[in-house]
Amino acid sequence: MSLNILEENDTTICAGENLTLTANPNAEVLEYIWSNNENFFPVLNDDFLQDYISQENLYFPTEFYVNAYSEYCETTEIVNVNVSIVKTEISEDTLICMGDTIQLEVNDEFFGENINCNWYCSDNSTIINSNTNNPLVFPTENMTYYVNITNEFDCFENNMVIVQVNDFEIDLTNLENPNCFGSCDGEITIETFPVQKILRLL
Repeated sequence: MSLNILEENDTTICAGENLTLTANPNAEVLEYIWSNNENFFPVLNDDFLQDYISQENLYFPTEFYVNAYSEYCETTEIVNVNVSIVKTEISEDTLICMGDTIQLEVNDEFFGENINCNWYCSDNSTIINSNTNNPLVFPTENMTYYVNITNEFDCFENNMVIVQVNDFEIDLTNLENPNCFGSCDGEITIETFPVQKILRLL
């Protein structure tokens, strides 16, 4: 007689989630012993009739072992629990000039992991391609852009970028032609700060 107690031996959860593993034996089981060590120390269950084990706030991959005894058989099975983490780098807060467009970016630090991004703000019309890693934005006022990042296991991370808009004006109504030694062929250069924008007036 064989005793099978687990239908699946591997599972993946998001970092910090709670986990419950349940045995599904194909015969009557008289005793269960659960542990996260192959030598069954420590034992995780006080009640040996308990066909499940619960663990809270898992942040690291863990192997769980269950030893089951029936009237005629004994078996040990292993569950590999992988922990998925969404860890990304995002564009820093920035300052642009009125009328400019800037590209925001999310970089996935874990090579090969598929992520999905959803960008939003109080005026979504200022976002081009909001469901990509690197949307273009063109705010007309100071704006906070939020992004929800999920991976293939529905694990998520939320982040945001603040884009400030510098709206400056130059009054040229009283500008007179510069005259140097009777010639008017020079130029005036205006350089703005902190956003660098160079204007040349001939």
